Amino acid sequence: MKKRILKVISGILAAAVFTVSAAGSLSAQPGVIPDWSTLSSWAQSDINEAYELGILQPDMARDFQTELTREQFCDACVMVLSLWYGCDFRETENVPELKAIADKADFQGFSDTSVRYVEFCAKLGIVNGMGDGTFAPDSSITREQAARMPYNTLEIGTDIISDAEADDEYGVNGIFIPHIFNDGSKIDSWARYEIYTMYNLGIMTGDTENNSDPLGTYTREQAYCTFLRLYKAEAAPDELDAPTPEAWPVAKNNLNISSKGTSTLSADYLWGTADYEYEPLYYDGYGGVHKAADEGYGYIYPFDQEYMTVITATGAGVYSYVVIDKYKNEYDSYDSIERKQEETVYENEFTVEYASEEKDGNFKIVDINGNTVKEFYLDPDVYVVVYLNGTNMILRNPDNSSQLFLYKADSGEFVDRDYKGMYFNKEGYIIAYKTYRWIETEFDCYFLDKEGNIIYDLGSMGYKGLWPDSNYDLKSCLLLLRDDKEQDGLKHYDVMTMDGRIIKQNITGTEIIVSDDGIYAYEVESSEIRFFDDKGNDLGSVVTDGDIKNGGIRFISGLLNVQTENGYYYYTPFGEEALKKAWTIYE
Repeated sequence: MKKRILKVISGILAAAVFTVSAAGSLSAQPGVIPDWSTLSSWAQSDINEAYELGILQPDMARDFQTELTREQFCDACVMVLSLWYGCDFRETENVPELKAIADKADFQGFSDTSVRYVEFCAKLGIVNGMGDGTFAPDSSITREQAARMPYNTLEIGTDIISDAEADDEYGVNGIFIPHIFNDGSKIDSWARYEIYTMYNLGIMTGDTENNSDPLGTYTREQAYCTFLRLYKAEAAPDELDAPTPEAWPVAKNNLNISSKGTSTLSADYLWGTADYEYEPLYYDGYGGVHKAADEGYGYIYPFDQEYMTVITATGAGVYSYVVIDKYKNEYDSYDSIERKQEETVYENEFTVEYASEEKDGNFKIVDINGNTVKEFYLDPDVYVVVYLNGTNMILRNPDNSSQLFLYKADSGEFVDRDYKGMYFNKEGYIIAYKTYRWIETEFDCYFLDKEGNIIYDLGSMGYKGLWPDSNYDLKSCLLLLRDDKEQDGLKHYDVMTMDGRIIKQNITGTEIIVSDDGIYAYEVESSEIRFFDDKGNDLGSVVTDGDIKNGGIRFISGLLNVQTENGYYYYTPFGEEALKKAWTIYE
């Protein structure tokens, strides 16, 4: 059992002022006076507490907007360890549990530093070098690098990580479950696990816009606020402002995927009653089970969605539906509610709109505030609007449905009128054909930028097919069929992102999906799924219990939901079963 907290009276370490010399030795600093003039108001309370505890040393209590270096980050890690073990900073290396780890380390040293506490952190496994024998002690530390160091410090100095790893009654413990950041696709594969854990514990929760900023640097005030929360994760976890745990549908719930990729929870909606056949349940990853209406979770998934459309009848000439809000309130007007869910695509904060309800060829360009910046006219006898994206328009000849071209409304420029098929992808780039591949043997397909310039001539690159081949079934990536013979009866594909990056080559299997934070999952065989990230790095794989049903994989708020012949399961992108048999536990 690792050493548990011996709470240190805050004034003890604050009164003993120390600094780390270049050689790594501690010396007293009589008369050092902190300078709080550059401290942001939002950080004042936490920085003051970190200073009183001794996490923030007086010589570092200044220039709060400067970036913390990699060496300084090591000093702070050691300071937190000393607080946890209730020892003097200079004696941390002699703590038996830590010394035993350091003594066994196969550490060869760094070529650019021999600072005592940098080497100690390296021996403990808290930090790594740059891969070339150096440490870069004076370099700034990125936020994704920073996430690994507190994680490793927790793992070495406390039981928090090991206890959570052992707590697998319901699958992966909630502190390890992925969180969807708005910029999550930018996170490197090697940092995801630690970033998720730091988020769920409330140590590194991102900014107010739900961005993790993985490649951003750490200012002193940001770093020492983080180290205060790291200290409290063991010393005072109840004082951490950890995020409310996410929850996932379990038991009998039916999940449907809308045309926009939103998962909605139907729970067998009863037409005309504004009610459901049964009460949906949600599981939060920590063993907690929640009823929707009683605890504010709502009936729609994800929980931040305001409306959902429930199909009530289908058949020949029949298509009935009702729109409800997340608490089962029913609406009569489908159009007015649906409009609230639509997102206008802005290119450079401008978009094209129809200038009149008649849609008779009068258009206008408006800014993000709805102000008209330009009006123009397209003769409907000459041009038919097929798609809009920002200020770009795909038009066709009304007398020739296979003659499509790009019109740049901002400049009034027409681009190449020889395409027989065109559509925008989700990033506003353009897929264009000059021959229909399902008729012609030649694959004459192009990937265009937003100006209509050819980025890739896919046929000339050796590809013989593209999926999806229209925007009606557009997903968050493109599969490019390789122009070589099938191997073992399987087709081979390359994966292209919506901004034109080919990130994975020669994969098999056509069922591929992408999560909101850039995690890809695809079926290799009937019972195997593999994961990779937006940079093409492999993350993990899973062999399912039984064959996967057709269309039976989907991402739900960071977890992969899989339907097999034996039931429903959730997995993390690292291949771990997250919520064990979630559809059957609570029936």
